[in-house]
Amino acid sequence: MLRRLISLYARYAAAHMDVTLPRQSITDQTGEVIGYVDATRLHAGRLRVTGWVRAARLRLMLAGAEVSGAPTLRREDVATALGLPPTLGFDLSVPASPAILRNSEAPGLIVTPLPGAAEVDPLSLPAALPRRHRARLILGFARAVTRSLPAMVGLALTGDPVHRARCPRWWAWR
Repeated sequence: MLRRLISLYARYAAAHMDVTLPRQSITDQTGEVIGYVDATRLHAGRLRVTGWVRAARLRLMLAGAEVSGAPTLRREDVATALGLPPTLGFDLSVPASPAILRNSEAPGLIVTPLPGAAEVDPLSLPAALPRRHRARLILGFARAVTRSLPAMVGLALTGDPVHRARCPRWWAWR
């Protein structure tokens, strides 16, 4: 029963997790700032990293999952302020449940510099779920289970589809 409850909490947390972590600069080995990670967001079971950088390519990695791309999104605000081309933005996303974040190394962002530019050290991104967000998830889970307990018990005892419709989507009876 405890294993089932832990599994249900993991599904609940993946569906309801929503936290944006602090901004972080991207610097090359000479110390020059070549971009910023504007937001690292944990939401709906994914880690999404957005920002801008003067580089050829980026690669986001977490627990064996990786995605890469070139900074091609338009960032007129940065281009105007710094006198750079407007296509500096990036938006990368990989799967990230609370269990993955807890049991793996911190996600990494690897930046491939433009030709002739200084190398960029891999960037370790903050991805630990802050304590207050974990507490909010646990309280929300307890509240959701308590509210839907009559429907869950009714479904377990009778198998009536009326009760299934009243159970939350993250509660999967198999």
